Amino acid sequence: GASGVGRSHIKNALLSNNPEKFMYPPPYTTRPQKKNEVDGKDYYFVSTEEMTRDISANEFLEFGSYQGNMFGTKFETVHKIHQQDKVAILDIEPQTLKIVRTAELSPFIVFIAPTDKAEEVSG
Repeated sequence: GASGVGRSHIKNALLSNNPEKFMYPPPYTTRPQKKNEVDGKDYYFVSTEEMTRDISANEFLEFGSYQGNMFGTKFETVHKIHQQDKVAILDIEPQTLKIVRTAELSPFIVFIAPTDKAEEVSG
């Protein structure tokens, strides 16, 4: 679903209530690592050159930039989760669906739509 409809809340609930079944693939980023972040757990911290090279090699199922830093999720990270017999929970933008659906990931897609406020009030 679009930004602000509750994707992160649902993702976090699945991850915290079922850690033996679900796992979130840490994204790769070119931004500097913060003090409390663990490389490989919260994010994979890489250089712009490395990220650009891997994007060119089609290693990312999704990528983009935010505030001058690059972010993305690698196919390899999702495959590693599947090798642990877990389900990878991806919080992706709708435009990424066409890439994920054609990949060898066998996704189960849940689209989160905003509620209709008028229907909520009158219902």
